Amino acid sequence: MRASIFASGSSGNCLLLSGGGTNILIDAGISMRRLDSALAQTGHTMRDIGGVLITHEHSDHISGLKMLVKHYAPPVYAPRTVANRLRGMLPEIDDCLCEIPVGESFEIGAMTVRAFHTPHDSAESVGYRVENGSVFALATDMGRVTDEILAALTGADTALIESNHDEQLLRYGPYPVYL
Repeated sequence: MRASIFASGSSGNCLLLSGGGTNILIDAGISMRRLDSALAQTGHTMRDIGGVLITHEHSDHISGLKMLVKHYAPPVYAPRTVANRLRGMLPEIDDCLCEIPVGESFEIGAMTVRAFHTPHDSAESVGYRVENGSVFALATDMGRVTDEILAALTGADTALIESNHDEQLLRYGPYPVYL
């Protein structure tokens, strides 16, 4: 399995995971132009994408989703609460949206995917464990590691962890109140 990080951080999040003839995106927080360019550098196009996994509904994870769905209509996978938020924010996504149960495995092509909860300041936030011969796990926007996250990361061949969520810094730092 191969992971290609297209963007990570407040300006956008998007990752391509490829293995066994299946390609999936995790998050779509970049523009279509930027996504098309990044995919081309890996030898892929959006037509090669079997699905898009969404971790949560913050704009840096979904800002490119509206155009992606408009032009390509890939299946978009999200847990129930995130899916409901996406429906409210992007009504045009409904036909592409697939609600997934957290903690249960499902298939996208040759990949087995399981979502797990991650602590974040959103209604629901998940990471993903993806298996296809090897195991890849992703947990982003965290401030701490829970037992559920530890179990999901255990045994992974590759784990991508982003631990940049600090509630105290948000509360007392130079950030706007809504954050």
